[in-house]
Amino acid sequence: MNQSLVVEILLGVLAVMIGVGAYLGAARANRASEVTARDAIDQKAYERAQMIYESALRVSEQQVEGLRERVQALESRVQSLTEANYTLDAQLAHLTVSNRTLASEVDRLRTYNDDLEKESK
Repeated sequence: MNQSLVVEILLGVLAVMIGVGAYLGAARANRASEVTARDAIDQKAYERAQMIYESALRVSEQQVEGLRERVQALESRVQSLTEANYTLDAQLAHLTVSNRTLASEVDRLRTYNDDLEKESK
């Protein structure tokens, strides 16, 4: 074989190897840049999700605080109504006793009036 032919073949093989190496390097660089871009997108998505979560958490905390205030106001109102109910029960018991007393007094007066009417006849 001729030396120039061998050199040409070696140069061709070298050129193919350089081409394959360049292709593999470019493919690796593309994958790396895709991973970097995906990581950047993931980071932004994470930050947005974190902001949404924190905002929702603040709203929930405000709602819970509002509910606590309402529960406290309702408990105070229930206490006041319970006390009013006890007072009304006591008044009802007193009125029941008064009603019985008055009913017996009315019966006594009717009896007395009936006796007077019988005597006058």
